[in-house]
Amino acid sequence: MCEIACNFHHKGTIDFEYSNIRIYFDKDLCRLEARFCQHCEDPVCMTVCDNDAIAKDESSGLVTIDPIRCIGCQSCIYACPLGTIYLDKKSKVSIKCDGCGMDPNCVKYCSPGALGINE
Repeated sequence: MCEIACNFHHKGTIDFEYSNIRIYFDKDLCRLEARFCQHCEDPVCMTVCDNDAIAKDESSGLVTIDPIRCIGCQSCIYACPLGTIYLDKKSKVSIKCDGCGMDPNCVKYCSPGALGINE
C-alpha cells in the first residue's frame, strides 16, 4: 500500500516503478524491507550533483531533487549509499523520496503500521 500511495500522490497513477519508496523481500531473513531516502545529514547525492539540482532544506532536513534542474546524468543514483534514488524513465530525471512535505503518504497508508516519522 505504501508504494501505491506514494506513486499515486506524485504521479496520479498506480505503477510500482515510479514509487519513491520500494519494498523488497529479503529471502535470507524471510522479511519485507522498505527502502527510501533517509535524508542524510551530509547528502553525498547533493555533493556529486553538477547541476545543483539537489538541495537540503535546513529547517525540515528534507533532501529534494528539482526536476527542472536535473539533467538525468544519474551521478546521484550511483553515489547514494542506500540505493534509494531512481531514474524516472519517462522524464529522464532522478527521483527520490521527498517526504511529501513532512506529511508522507507512505506512512498514512502503511497497512501494517510499520512506517513512521522520526521527530
